[in-house]
Amino acid sequence: MRDMPRVSQEHLDARRRQILDAARVCFVRNGFHMTSMQDILREADLSAGAVYRYFRSKDEIIKAIAGSALEEFTSSYDELLAEATDLTLNGGIDGLIDTMSRYHRTHDLPKLIVTVWGEAMRSPELAAMYGLFTERLRSLLTTGGERLEKAGQLPEGMTPDGFARVVIGVLQGNILQMALMDADPEVFRTNLHALLAAATAPARPKGAVVGPQEQQ
Repeated sequence: MRDMPRVSQEHLDARRRQILDAARVCFVRNGFHMTSMQDILREADLSAGAVYRYFRSKDEIIKAIAGSALEEFTSSYDELLAEATDLTLNGGIDGLIDTMSRYHRTHDLPKLIVTVWGEAMRSPELAAMYGLFTERLRSLLTTGGERLEKAGQLPEGMTPDGFARVVIGVLQGNILQMALMDADPEVFRTNLHALLAAATAPARPKGAVVGPQEQQ
């Protein structure tokens, strides 16, 4: 009897990605609880045996997708910080928004993250995973805030940790708007830059008269 040919690691990785990509489509379309394993099998065009070889349950697929999406997002910002030798406030914000826009186009990330938020309310394990992601993102943003502080680019009175917490709050609000209202990230970018410009502008003396150029 001849030995069965060995399956390459590349094939195994590709099949796992095929399953996760199919599940991601189903979860974004129907949510976690309204998606069955049969839905995932049909979307992936695979047999039950092929899928269960990689994942024993839908919960395992949910955790894998959530972990992958969150890891991709934080890794992207980690790379941005590593590559930016002359980090600016606007440049850092642009990097975050660029990441969100890219995943919005390719993976529908905002809808997936909002779905994860809902599931995290019921699943302590998923809540812990999202908590670790948030802490990692806060740590990265705090590092960015420290660099901005040294460059004199943080708004007066704001600490690097405070900067990180505010940015996370703003990002979460934008994620929700993108998921529920298909908000345009570019509109968000424009208005956030305007808000940051006002926050970092020198304070105008009380009673100062606004000149014609400033009124335009």
